[in-house]
Amino acid sequence: MKGRNKYYTLALALLIVIAAWFYFSNQKETFHNDEASFAMRDTSEISSFQILNNKSSLTISKQNNLWQFDRGYIANPALLGICFKVFLQVEIKSPVSKNEKSQIIENLRKYGTEIIISSDKKVLRDFYLWADTSSKSIFMIQKISEIPFLVCLPSYNGNFSAVFRPDKDFWRDRTILRYLPGQISKIKVEQPDNIAQSFELIISSNQKPEIKNLKNIKIQNINSDAVEAYLYCFKNVKIFKFLKKNDLQYQDLNNAQPDFIVSVTEINGKTHTLKTFKRKFQNIQVNKPVQNFDMNYCFVTLDNKETALARYIDIDPLTRDIEFFTKK
Repeated sequence: MKGRNKYYTLALALLIVIAAWFYFSNQKETFHNDEASFAMRDTSEISSFQILNNKSSLTISKQNNLWQFDRGYIANPALLGICFKVFLQVEIKSPVSKNEKSQIIENLRKYGTEIIISSDKKVLRDFYLWADTSSKSIFMIQKISEIPFLVCLPSYNGNFSAVFRPDKDFWRDRTILRYLPGQISKIKVEQPDNIAQSFELIISSNQKPEIKNLKNIKIQNINSDAVEAYLYCFKNVKIFKFLKKNDLQYQDLNNAQPDFIVSVTEINGKTHTLKTFKRKFQNIQVNKPVQNFDMNYCFVTLDNKETALARYIDIDPLTRDIEFFTKK
């Protein structure tokens, strides 16, 4: 009898060990299989990533060492930095509780953003990302999974999920000119209200730079340091915001006279033209309209196709008078 009890005790202990092994194995698998693999060890293999919601999508791909979308628009490097930080460092805080699980999954798939990360034609990651703004919580789930997770991004306090939006205007880099001196062959600056200060700067690889006024008269005693400093002003020219016709800040400039017309010609002969305009305000005082101008921002048109709002501090270095280049 005692031998039989000993046999039952050993059998029961063995069953307990086996059950515990299965339990902990399943727990480990939950956190270490593909369902929980959001962060990547290496992002250098990424060639593109796609952002999709229930309304639209946007694909950002690497071309000639630049991240671009929609036939050549360059993606904002600051936003790219946040995206790649998510791809590399996003962490799981905890799985979602059983009580919340079904609702969180529904929200992720219905209201969340799908992100597909690829290397050429191979999909590296495909997951959904959604922020519950009421609880300030961010959740992720693999597309092929039914296990959602509460996640975080170390050293980032904001809602990083808001970066992933398929909005072309949001993603577009606000740098409109990026030239090094050796990439420019000519710069022409016209002032319709001040022709005497308008000029054309001609850069030749074999000769010293020349400056002419609009009467084609060559200016003598050019300050070479001023020319060099001026050329570097075209290295990183930014605008504040691109404007659409339905934007409240938009103003029709078709019949307006520009303050400056800046034309930059590349060494391959391609020319880009910027026109600057004062930004008008309309105030009403005693039933009489009074017009004044913004002292901080101006309008800029790009190749007569697009309109942008720019800060004078970013645009003023391009709009020099001819006297800037003459030796004192």
